Amino acid sequence: ATCGGGVELQEVTCVRSQPAQQATIAVREEECHEPKPPSEISCNQIPCSPEWNVGPWGECSVNCGRGIENREVHCRERQGLGHFLDVEEWRCHIYSKPPTERRC
Repeated sequence: ATCGGGVELQEVTCVRSQPAQQATIAVREEECHEPKPPSEISCNQIPCSPEWNVGPWGECSVNCGRGIENREVHCRERQGLGHFLDVEEWRCHIYSKPPTERRC
């Protein structure tokens, strides 16, 4: 995620240097004397800008002639990791609210 929080994963392994071979080898964790760093790191903790979320258009109100179809429109904010929270409509004020009804 670029905003709203995310998690970066890193593999953490205890290793021993082998200077003669210019390499490292993995060893048991008990052989490392320093505390093990976290394997998950929080990132992109910047709050996301709210945005309009539109649902699908519903059925037309009439079978013949001109009618109206409706849909749900909500202002929502990404909370991170694919989660969203509905927020007050005024928070989406920088964007025009999409229509909630249209003729059909």
